[in-house]
Amino acid sequence: KKNAVWKGWTSQMENAYNDLKRRLTTSPVFLNFPDDTSPLVLSTDASGYGMGGVLRQMTLDGSKVIKYVSKKFNSAQQKYSTTERECLALVWCIQKLKEYIWGRPIQIET
Repeated sequence: KKNAVWKGWTSQMENAYNDLKRRLTTSPVFLNFPDDTSPLVLSTDASGYGMGGVLRQMTLDGSKVIKYVSKKFNSAQQKYSTTERECLALVWCIQKLKEYIWGRPIQIET
């Protein structure tokens, strides 16, 4: 905001940041060795500024992340319609994750 005043980094912010960092990087979030027989789920999303995706695998313990991918849009891509940005995110994620999903059925969430 134009006249917003930064109040500094609070302990509540620090705790939330550390909790998020811990949840995204520690077990049982990541799946180190994907199972070729279990289903894969690709979730993609796009905003006005970038796109990203998460490749997950359903296991007996629940959904496990295999890989996160993201990319910032260039100035031309930022002008795309919402539908075009969502489609670009899907195509880009599939291309980026092709070594994981090639020849396998996947479920796609957008």
